[in-house]
Amino acid sequence: MTRLARVRVKGTLFSFRKLALYALMLLSLAGCKSEKSPDQPTVIGTPPRTAYLGVEYYYNFGAYGGDAILGYSLTNAPPWLGLEDTSNKARQGIIMRGVPGVTGGGRGSADLGNAKSVNLTTTDGQRLGVQPFDIEIIGNQASLSAARLQEGKVSETVEGAGEGEICAMPKMGKGRHRFTYNTYNEDGSFNATADAEVDTRSVLIKVLLDQPSVQTTKIAFEIKSDYDPSRCDGNAVAPNKACEFSVANRSLAQIGQDVVLVGNMSGESGPSPLPVPDYIQVIDDRSGVITLDRGITECFIRLEVVDDNFSEPSESFAVELKEVRQGLVELGDNGKGITEDVLIADNAPQVSFFTSNELTSSALNEGSIGTYIAKLDRGGKSEDDEDEDENEDEDSNDNDDNAPLGGTYKVRLGNDTETATASDADFRFVKIVEGQKEEITELVFPDGVDELTFIVEAIDDSANPPTSENPTGDGRFNDDEMITVSPDVFFQDGREFYAGGGGTLKLWINEQKKFLVAGSDDMGLTPNDIAVGDAGRLFIASQFVDSAGKHFAQIDIYDRFGAFEQSVDIATNSTTPAMPKIAFRQRKVSIANSPTFRNEVAIAFNTTGSTGGVANLGGSDTGVVLLRRDAGEPEYTQIWATQVGSAGDDAVKGIDINLTGSVFLSGETKGVWNDNAANAGGVDAYVQRIDTQTSQEGAVTGALAWTKQVGSTQDDTVVSLALQGSTPFSIGYTAGKVGFDAPLGSDDIFFFGSTGSEDIEPDIHQVGSAKSEKFSDADAVGSTFWMIGAARHSYMSGFDADSDVVLNTGADTAQDRGFILTYGQDGSYDSALTLSGQDSASLRFDSGAAFAQDYVIGGVTDGWFTDPDSSGNTGGLAFTRIKRELVVVFDPAEEIPEDATSQEPTPITRADLTDVARYQVVSSAQAPQSTQVIAMTSYKSAESYALVSEQMGGKTIYGVYILNGDVEWLNTD
Repeated sequence: MTRLARVRVKGTLFSFRKLALYALMLLSLAGCKSEKSPDQPTVIGTPPRTAYLGVEYYYNFGAYGGDAILGYSLTNAPPWLGLEDTSNKARQGIIMRGVPGVTGGGRGSADLGNAKSVNLTTTDGQRLGVQPFDIEIIGNQASLSAARLQEGKVSETVEGAGEGEICAMPKMGKGRHRFTYNTYNEDGSFNATADAEVDTRSVLIKVLLDQPSVQTTKIAFEIKSDYDPSRCDGNAVAPNKACEFSVANRSLAQIGQDVVLVGNMSGESGPSPLPVPDYIQVIDDRSGVITLDRGITECFIRLEVVDDNFSEPSESFAVELKEVRQGLVELGDNGKGITEDVLIADNAPQVSFFTSNELTSSALNEGSIGTYIAKLDRGGKSEDDEDEDENEDEDSNDNDDNAPLGGTYKVRLGNDTETATASDADFRFVKIVEGQKEEITELVFPDGVDELTFIVEAIDDSANPPTSENPTGDGRFNDDEMITVSPDVFFQDGREFYAGGGGTLKLWINEQKKFLVAGSDDMGLTPNDIAVGDAGRLFIASQFVDSAGKHFAQIDIYDRFGAFEQSVDIATNSTTPAMPKIAFRQRKVSIANSPTFRNEVAIAFNTTGSTGGVANLGGSDTGVVLLRRDAGEPEYTQIWATQVGSAGDDAVKGIDINLTGSVFLSGETKGVWNDNAANAGGVDAYVQRIDTQTSQEGAVTGALAWTKQVGSTQDDTVVSLALQGSTPFSIGYTAGKVGFDAPLGSDDIFFFGSTGSEDIEPDIHQVGSAKSEKFSDADAVGSTFWMIGAARHSYMSGFDADSDVVLNTGADTAQDRGFILTYGQDGSYDSALTLSGQDSASLRFDSGAAFAQDYVIGGVTDGWFTDPDSSGNTGGLAFTRIKRELVVVFDPAEEIPEDATSQEPTPITRADLTDVARYQVVSSAQAPQSTQVIAMTSYKSAESYALVSEQMGGKTIYGVYILNGDVEWLNTD
């Protein structure tokens, strides 16, 4: 039998069944109202995990829950940390606050470290809530910050200085300082001392704190330098110029002479007062104490840079925070100090050297003289520096305007031996006095004169050449000597009113002065291409037919003096001319674990026969031969010969070698190179790579690695090969459609490159105008493709409707004009230039070559390309050097909306081409149709070479013209 439990309510007994029924009735009457238990007391928020010594640590916690007003307590807390009530009684919570090292007994650095498992506990009297957390207490680090300083220039005003956490700016401007310096004789020995009184400019070194401290901070500092007058070059003994300006000292500032804490004439009563800021205490001429009031995180050490009259390199010194005299901050992780290196740039006038065309590289013949230009930049403020006056106080001592530095300045002419290969015995600086050459050592720029001319004479030592000029050698000096015209800084060091070095002028001394006849009708030798290689060697690729009617390709090698060295004949076994192309590459390799220079020459030619042990593959093939001469070897030897081709006629148009030794070809084909591919129609274009392979038996062969072929339905014309690393580009023109770009005119430019990857199709671009772009030569300068030729219309840059730079053409003309077009590798238009002869003379560009980031071009005119001379002759060879530069232009047709934020036109950056030098070889007997620049190449930034065919006495003569950087003809003998 089950018993019902009973409970007594107000003295009455009920059964649970009755009690439940009663409860339901009550709930129904009360609208089903229930009451929830209070939440567990809970702290809201996460305090910072890092506290800084001497810096207030603060966090305002929130809280909720509990059945009464919450109480709070900290357990396991560091002594500096405590709780305080909030002022907002309507919001539950508590404030945790403290200053490590200050509150809780002022324990200082003893408070550093980790406070683990700190507990903030809250309770309503019955329930508990706990928030555990950790705090890492670290030092408040000080640091230094300094911008690059410059003589004669005041540091910029710091934005927000004097507000918030930043000190007030000290007075800035011009100060004054007197110092004593050594003077030296011509040989660098000590002469005497002299005094100088010069202006200074105030500059700022920032002192920074990670966090604002609750205490005032005082830090001792010092300016210092590693300059040591006892460190001398060679056997010199101080005092000597070789000590003060030794290699170890030359780029180090001298405290008291280059930079000072306070100029000794900059005090309150000095001629240029710069009062010391209140927060700096000066101890001596190089040290002091800086005070950062509580709450400050950025303040300034003001120094003075001496604006002397010496030309000097950028010089360095250091500022060190040495010791904390007051406050709780740290100087580095180990507390041993903070050092900041500071660089001072010189503001002395600078001299730069140029050719007469304002170029920076050229050449002159041994035994000749050349006239060049020295330009002095006296400095002064540019338009961008106009706001410099804002960096100074209204009552600043600096009243300089934008005028450049006046006065007389000198330059001791010198040769930078670190880059030059010429010695003092190879040249001298001269002036012409009454027809006689007199040696000079200096140029003097009077006040107001900023440009002078000077003469360089290359000494003729050909009668008794030094052993270093042995043309068969492979050393740095077995080449044309190169002068680097520059100031003799080692002489100028420590001497007042000498100009510093700006731009140098590289002058090569050409020793091949005799005109080189490379072939003629009488010789039966027809040159087709040239290359220049190791130590200035000249390689000429020619073709000839022997007495038996056999066709040959030939390589003739000449040293840099023009003396014949070696000839290599290659039987083409062909019934057609070889039309050879040649390339040179020098690269560094390791032989028996020893680095050496490897010189390689590759020649490619057309053949209808069989060469290199390879049977003819159909029609006209391409024969390829690689020659090699490692440093120290007497002559070039053949490494391998091979033959490549399709089943149709192939014609090689370009060849090159990359730095890994692979040979690259571009050309035309009527056949099919690629498996499972078809000829696009007529003549296609191709690029290919041939590698040098060595078998296990040691046999070295040339192996075709890959070929990529593209074309249109028309006959495409390949003009040249441009190699970019390991990517060959074929460049030509077409009347059809190559790739996906639609034709633009009757003959468009096309180019494509390939890495040989089977997964990546060649990147093909078709560009040009609505007219014909047939051109004669092409090459790459950097990542820009250059195309040159002749047309009876002009080319220029313009803008389309979207203000993009585009190629435009002008009206047709009666005479040919020479043109240059440049495009990016991605097919983007770059720039254009059209040149013409004077008085409507015709001009045709035949060939060109990259030259020191510029492009040198050779062609023919029937009139004057340069200013006429008094000879009465006209016409002949025309040479020019083209420079490409980026310029900022504006679209004149741009429409700017009236509500536009700015009414200024949109600046557009584009490339611009300029002919910076011209030269003409005048000969009335040379008609344009009988004269041609067959090929051009260049050597370093020294010279360019032009292979030219000319009609003389009814015969064709092939010669090599050597031109300097100003495209002046050198080998005129």
